[in-house]
Amino acid sequence: MSRFINLEFGGEAEDQSQGEPRGSARDEHHYAHEAQAAFERGDFEKALRNYGKVLEFAPHTAAAWTAQVRMLIELGELRDANAWAD
Repeated sequence: MSRFINLEFGGEAEDQSQGEPRGSARDEHHYAHEAQAAFERGDFEKALRNYGKVLEFAPHTAAAWTAQVRMLIELGELRDANAWAD
């Protein structure tokens, strides 16, 4: 089953960082930071979702596009990674 349908969707509870007050600024910088932190923890699924959120705010961010491909590779989704890379 393709992972594309899940890239930009996450539960509301997943999007809220622990200890973060409600209503704080959530922009591409916030999600890029969250994605990097998830990557460093080895939570590639969450990193993938957060890089998708970065692209919702700033679709021309090359680093987020390439990071999504890397997360797909880390998850063993080589076919999807190849499709995104193309």
